[in-house]
Amino acid sequence: MSGLSTLELPAGWAMAPLGAVADTALGKMLDKAKSTAQHTVPYLRNVNVQWGRIDLDDVLSMDIPPEQQNFFALQAGDLLVCEGGEFGRCAVWQGTSGYMAFQKALHRIRPTSALTVRYLRYFLEYLATTGGLTKFSTGSTIKHLPQQRLREVPIALPPIAEQHRIVEALEDHLSRLDAAMHLLDRVDRATSTLDLAHKLAISSPPDYAEAGWDVVAFGDLIMDSRGGWSRSRQHLVPSTQGTPYLKMNNITMSGKLDLSNVVHVTTTDEDLGKYQLKHGDILFNNKNSAELVGKTAMVDSQVTGWVFNENISRIRLIDSVLPEFAILQMSSPRFRKEIRGMRSASTNVSAIYTRDLKRASFFLPPVDVQKKLVAEYEDVTYALDRTRPTVRYARDRGASLRLALFHRAFSGRLVPQDPADEAAGVLLERAEAEREAQGGNGKRVARLPRKTAGAAVAPSPPPPARKAIAPATAVQQELPL
Repeated sequence: MSGLSTLELPAGWAMAPLGAVADTALGKMLDKAKSTAQHTVPYLRNVNVQWGRIDLDDVLSMDIPPEQQNFFALQAGDLLVCEGGEFGRCAVWQGTSGYMAFQKALHRIRPTSALTVRYLRYFLEYLATTGGLTKFSTGSTIKHLPQQRLREVPIALPPIAEQHRIVEALEDHLSRLDAAMHLLDRVDRATSTLDLAHKLAISSPPDYAEAGWDVVAFGDLIMDSRGGWSRSRQHLVPSTQGTPYLKMNNITMSGKLDLSNVVHVTTTDEDLGKYQLKHGDILFNNKNSAELVGKTAMVDSQVTGWVFNENISRIRLIDSVLPEFAILQMSSPRFRKEIRGMRSASTNVSAIYTRDLKRASFFLPPVDVQKKLVAEYEDVTYALDRTRPTVRYARDRGASLRLALFHRAFSGRLVPQDPADEAAGVLLERAEAEREAQGGNGKRVARLPRKTAGAAVAPSPPPPARKAIAPATAVQQELPL
């Protein structure tokens, strides 16, 4: 259910299409074929506009004729809205000392006196979050928000004074909520870093020689290896009639098994003799995309007795290496970086064959050290596994709180109404009068000026030097945290 369908407007508010209370324009289409490279200016793309901030770390330039530069120039207070991809994503342009244009993948919105830009920015986020913009989009695979449809989006319009109060209250609440979400991001990064740090210590310790570790070829540790079993869709049977059949999607990048989607196949005793898995077997994903090939996992009691498909190799190790220790090292950044160089690729499939995998270097400590390192890692992952669900719950809770704040704000329940405020209906009448005073015909779509023969052309403003954007201000942030 969209946010619009659940809003009940209080007295003094009105609902109006965006086109009635704002000017809109699409940005400049990038056309390299027509570029003269004589009037190059910086411009913003879809990727530069994130929710509530504009990222200036990667600003490109395009050629815009001098007679068009004024039309495509951004002004402080313009609202930039993504036309495609995550359509509706928006941020307020705060302005810079130099010229900045915008590409066709962005809408530029300039509100009239009936609407404040910061109120509109949060209202559009509310609609995007609740699906209220979806009915105005076009396209089946990649969605777009055309300009005419954007202008039809209904805006819940409070009195101007109340718009300011709503934004002030929202930003007060959201600043604390955003600070909490940033803290959750730090916790998330810390858990990932801790996990990788332990795997790195296991896969390539700096003092391995002094500690009595050996560096051996992985092939020296393999007692037996076998490729998987090719079964097509026609061999699949209900779970009550077959043997579970592990596929490459059941192996995760972290060295674990994901059993949420398992298929079953019919098997004979001969099939089981060849492909049945035992506790401690290593599963190596030898065919996949270039990013995913080389995933590994260990067979535990859950999957003992199962079979595996042809994109997986089953590896059984000699007694001097624990399979639990081998998995930690094989899923480490150091080991994966080494085997990436062994990939052989076709159009869309990469492969790492067992003969190549055997050449990979493996840091092998005594068995008692392996047991100690595995136990330490399991203690760490136990704590991390308890932390991650808590972080996910807190994130979900934060998103729900944000949505609840928006719903209260745009239904008139976040701040009190003041009967002395000028009603929204009066604002709409004033916006209509502004349009008529400008010679409007009911539309507020900005259009490029027509070329006039012999007309003087203003010189192109020089693009600002890239170094003018200091690292500390590389992102235009709306809320100081």
